[in-house]
Amino acid sequence: MNLEQILSEHYSKAITQKVVSELIAQPKRIPEIIHLFQKKEQHLSVYAGWIISYLGENNPQLIKNHLSVIIQKLDDEENNSALIRNIFRTLQFVEIPQQYEGFVLTKGFDFLNNNSPVAVKVFAMTVIFNLSKKYPEITNELKLSLENQFEHASAGFKSRASKILKVLTT
Repeated sequence: MNLEQILSEHYSKAITQKVVSELIAQPKRIPEIIHLFQKKEQHLSVYAGWIISYLGENNPQLIKNHLSVIIQKLDDEENNSALIRNIFRTLQFVEIPQQYEGFVLTKGFDFLNNNSPVAVKVFAMTVIFNLSKKYPEITNELKLSLENQFEHASAGFKSRASKILKVLTT
């Protein structure tokens, strides 16, 4: 299976699940998907990010050694919202290395508090919430961010924010 060819020609959940299964069965191929994730071609990078997010959800240990590359991609100004969404989706399932926690929190709050698409905000708030369990001093900032946006937010934002706020206020 040529990953670059598949990612260039096909884009579906079924193909994504097939590629994820292949990578789980052959973890030595994970650097190939990481390489595609780092490419400048947005469609390859986004699709590879989608696959990485499923790996993070199903087998986080498989991407553990590649988290620095995934996290540093948050700093690339050429990223589109789909790639950012996939990065935060991935990060909600993994233990973020301590040396990147501050960076991830800063980026998470940046995307949560700006005009990001709803999915980016939802995954960013989840990552921040997960880190707030380790760093309770950020809970007030998270609560304020969620409460300030709640009234005019989408249903998806309100749903996730309500669940997080319920935990933070108990």
